[in-house]
Amino acid sequence: MLLSHDEAVVAISEQAWLLYHDFPEYYLKGERRIPGQARPVIARWILFLHSDLPYEWPVRRLTGPGTLIRDLRGWLTSGRSVQEERAKFEALGDYDVWPFFRREDFDRAKTEPEC
Repeated sequence: MLLSHDEAVVAISEQAWLLYHDFPEYYLKGERRIPGQARPVIARWILFLHSDLPYEWPVRRLTGPGTLIRDLRGWLTSGRSVQEERAKFEALGDYDVWPFFRREDFDRAKTEPEC
């Protein structure tokens, strides 16, 4: 199912799938709060979505059509092909600030959220 035609929304929803849990909702506090290491990452996603910056990364699908072949290739290569694909993706930009492409864009968005 297509959630959006906006590539950033699609890419972020793909990453959010990795946070899936049986709980229907997460909270900022309490027993069902978002895991500590995920909070700054999710905050960065939200900051990006509030910016006017274009999404410059390729959409790397984690679910849906085409992933079966990638999963099978990963199984046949003991995960090596998946690691190589991920390394190529991460080398395209500054992956530490994904979904921003450049650290400068991320830094500017933190000080000027509507950049």
